[in-house]
Amino acid sequence: ENDNKESLIQINQFDNEICFKDVSFKYKDDINLQNINLKITKGQKIGIVGESGSGKSTLIELLLQFYSASDGEILIDNQNIDSADFRSLFTLVTQDVMLFNDTILNNLLLGNNTATKKEIETATKAAHIHQIIENCENGYNTIIGAGGNNLSGGEKQRIGIARALLSNAPILVFDEPTSSLDSETNDYVNKTLDSLDETKTIITITHKLNSIEEYDHIFVMKNGTIIEQGSHQFLLNKCGVYKKLYEIQTLKSYHES
Repeated sequence: ENDNKESLIQINQFDNEICFKDVSFKYKDDINLQNINLKITKGQKIGIVGESGSGKSTLIELLLQFYSASDGEILIDNQNIDSADFRSLFTLVTQDVMLFNDTILNNLLLGNNTATKKEIETATKAAHIHQIIENCENGYNTIIGAGGNNLSGGEKQRIGIARALLSNAPILVFDEPTSSLDSETNDYVNKTLDSLDETKTIITITHKLNSIEEYDHIFVMKNGTIIEQGSHQFLLNKCGVYKKLYEIQTLKSYHES
């Protein structure tokens, strides 16, 4: 399907909103998503939560045009995403950061090959990785090694986050971006995401609910549908699924500390 993308016009600007209208997605005989309706406005920070298998990643994969919806439509600025190539609007950060056997600098520049030294350092400081890079034998010119194998999981993730911050994409999508970060770095990275330029739109899939407390809007998914939505406080007051998930986590971290 993606082969047709090459001939589609590329859209590089995001002005207003992303809109899912009655979107369903069936893969083989499994129904992964049904009747999804949601709006994400430019500049918003959005959290998507729910147990594994609830459809969170599928939602993002449709938005990133990895697949096409079986029913309904996804619009970006009122244009159906099947009608053009919207991929350059997005930067995706996942648990498994793609790193190449090259210098740290070149790996960072994949996000934006015209970035200045100052921009690069601003991004790496924000992702809490600048000092670690400086301490490497050759600093930013240190070779990472195939797959980033001489970095820890947390270091790889931070390089991925710095690369996303450097990118010119207006919409940053984080899929469990801080899964292998210790809690201090996790807090630091979350503060960074909270303080990002207001023109950037952030969509975060996470099971760490404390990392999205400040977000504008949270969608709670279960079995491929959105069952609750609203701000963190609104959802806590609602005493539903979100509150249960939140209480379980708060108790867990209380026992661990």
